[in-house]
Amino acid sequence: MGKTSILIVDDEESIRVSLESILKKENYDVKSSSNALTALEMLQNDHYDLIISDIMMDGMGGVELLRKSKENFPEIVFLLMTGYANLDTAIEAVRLGAADYIVKPCSKKIMIESIARSLVNIKTKRTERLKSKPKKDVILLQDEKYLTKRELQVYEHMISGMSDKDISKELAVTVPTVKFHLRNIYRKKGVTGRRGILKIISSTQDY
Repeated sequence: MGKTSILIVDDEESIRVSLESILKKENYDVKSSSNALTALEMLQNDHYDLIISDIMMDGMGGVELLRKSKENFPEIVFLLMTGYANLDTAIEAVRLGAADYIVKPCSKKIMIESIARSLVNIKTKRTERLKSKPKKDVILLQDEKYLTKRELQVYEHMISGMSDKDISKELAVTVPTVKFHLRNIYRKKGVTGRRGILKIISSTQDY
């Protein structure tokens, strides 16, 4: 399996640099953005397992970034940080799907434990969902044209949140081979990419 990828979004450079340094030492693959709009563009171009975002930023804030991220990437794990604890904001964040709500400043230990806990929780939920509803998910993709055995394997790993690179390692094939199978899946379902599949799944399941 490849490294867990994390995107840090904060308009304070010192916080971005500090968090990036801490998390890289914990063997995470880390990128950062100074604003929410750039973060959304980065999400379109690369896969991230987890986002850590400040709430109060110039322009789009962290709660709105959470909302937009979950609309397009419902499986992504999202942590919100704030220097001003507010119960209403915390409730809204959890309602929108935030895995945790962290008050700054926080210790390195709290941050690392929150990330680890959130990733374990989401992986557990994904595994349970794959075990409990695989037939339903397959039917969604098999209305007219059936998938091959290998396409089904790629599909199950894809909806569990794995990147193309991680799928290739899990199935012992090359990344271009994974992309080939994904293109076939998208074509058979009539969608343009991974987001199209995830939207179909999220519209029929409770996350």
